[in-house]
Amino acid sequence: MALIAAALVCGAFTLFVLWPRLPSVVGLAMMAVCGAAIAAGGLLLQDDPGNGDRILAIAVLAALAPLHSRLVFGRPGPRRPRGGLLPPTAPPRTNGGNP
Repeated sequence: MALIAAALVCGAFTLFVLWPRLPSVVGLAMMAVCGAAIAAGGLLLQDDPGNGDRILAIAVLAALAPLHSRLVFGRPGPRRPRGGLLPPTAPPRTNGGNP
């Protein structure tokens, strides 16, 4: 139970605090580790999980946790401004001499 709680706290801290600051690879890797830890903690609560259960549960949650985080919270890392009509450093437009 402690492994599940620790993985949830680590995942929540990663998503809410570190997600906008980390590079993409690091953020997604941290979420994969947290997902695998949640699966491992869940397997520890079962009486006798088989080898297939262990492999499949850990692999699936290690793959789905970063995917879910990316879909819900967006891209990890600093936010880049979206392109508009004029970039922020562009000079103002003129009418080309037309009144």
